[in-house]
Amino acid sequence: LELRALTEEDTELYLSLQDDADPNWEYAQQTRAKLDILLPPPLPALTSTAVLSVENARVVGDVARVEVVRTAGFPGGEAAPFRAVRFYRRSDDGRWLHTRADLDHTGHVVIWDGQWIRIAFFAADRTWIEPLASELEDLAERSCSLAGIIPCQHRRPQPQDITGTLDTAVEVEGVLPAPHIVGTPDDAAARAAWEVGLRELLFEQFIVREVGQPLSSDQGWPRGGELFRARLHEWLRAELGLRESIAPDLDLIGESLDTGEWIPPGALWYFTFADDDARRLLAQAEIDLLLAFIAEEYGRSQLTRPLHALRLAPRMEALIWQGLGETWPTFEYRFAAYVREVTGRPFEPPGDVAAFAEYDLVVPCEGPSSLWGLRLDRP
Repeated sequence: LELRALTEEDTELYLSLQDDADPNWEYAQQTRAKLDILLPPPLPALTSTAVLSVENARVVGDVARVEVVRTAGFPGGEAAPFRAVRFYRRSDDGRWLHTRADLDHTGHVVIWDGQWIRIAFFAADRTWIEPLASELEDLAERSCSLAGIIPCQHRRPQPQDITGTLDTAVEVEGVLPAPHIVGTPDDAAARAAWEVGLRELLFEQFIVREVGQPLSSDQGWPRGGELFRARLHEWLRAELGLRESIAPDLDLIGESLDTGEWIPPGALWYFTFADDDARRLLAQAEIDLLLAFIAEEYGRSQLTRPLHALRLAPRMEALIWQGLGETWPTFEYRFAAYVREVTGRPFEPPGDVAAFAEYDLVVPCEGPSSLWGLRLDRP
């Protein structure tokens, strides 16, 4: 009955099967229903989820423990099975009501201590977490040493709590679902996706820990840089071995130069594209080329320097100044030379900027990233 309610999205029926003898539990499920997360995925990095079937049930007196197989989707669209446990009690009128997790079933909390990461998990999940602990420790160490931009200040191990259940109204920040309760991988594809998701969440936690969440337009800065931020994160994932290395699409960039569709680097900051917009692929290729230029001309370690600047930079020029200490005209001309070299096309940066010697006075305006040249013999 409960699975049917979930499948048919019958919220009223589903909530009628929750433990009304425990107001906190009932409130948690009502809140989840309003947020449309009645059955959250086994990891936040995974996507949509559904229950397929009941596999096993163990009844002892007025309590029961039931195994169900559910599916979870991957970002690419595939799905795989996960095995979860749900707990019930028999009410006075003979109904079985879904109730909170019996933590006696999960065992005590185990702490895995490393130099760079500290993982808390239930004993029932030992076979899932411990084989990955050393790998997560290695990822944490590499993240911490990434050019000193993610220094893990004071060398305090990053806490990783994997003890979340369905007992709270919303997910607690920094607490991940306990696999044994919310869903353990039930085949090789599910396990691979779950492990990738766990590594990805650890990567994101280290980024947020060091630089915080990106500011939005209502916090004082114009919206911009989303695509640059996304591509920079992909480059950092490649540096940490979470994905294959990235090579800019030089053919696409060359075509854009031939047809005049090249997007000026400064304009990339403000462009937003739909996923199916052909210009999005060009913008991504140009940003990848820009990051490849930074890696080659300034050093691969400098790829992480714009990370902090991204949070506050109002435009691309400020990002380059704050992240690399380079004025925009200098950076733009160096980048233009790099574009000519790797594409074999004639290319000049936009704008008409004469040599400093041709001006009577050169002054900064709105900070050192924007320079104004004054000539006394003309406007």
